[in-house]
Amino acid sequence: MDVESTANANHTSASDTDPAPAPSTSSSRTWRPAFERYPEFMAEEWAFDAREEEEAKVEAAKHAAADKARKQREKRRQQTEARKKARKAAAEQAANAALAEEEHEMSVGREGGYTGVGGIWACWGA
Repeated sequence: MDVESTANANHTSASDTDPAPAPSTSSSRTWRPAFERYPEFMAEEWAFDAREEEEAKVEAAKHAAADKARKQREKRRQQTEARKKARKAAAEQAANAALAEEEHEMSVGREGGYTGVGGIWACWGA
């Protein structure tokens, strides 16, 4: 026994263990020409398109829900911001009105109106 036959005997290949393929005859061929398979191909494509359309509808619904939620958050934020501005303006207006009232009272006191006990004495000439 030579070295090559010993090396080949230790190595088994897939072709050694698999049965030999059957000889090809025209009646038992495994492939078909494209023109014969075309109706099947188109049915597969239409099924694939229908599945993709369903997935797209689901994705569109998810995006629509996310957009709606985002718009609601934005609207709520704008409303909150408007309320804060209105409260701030009302507080500022109240503060300005109180300041104006206080200034008015002070100016009335300077013009000789009733200013308390000192004003009474001032009226009597004491």
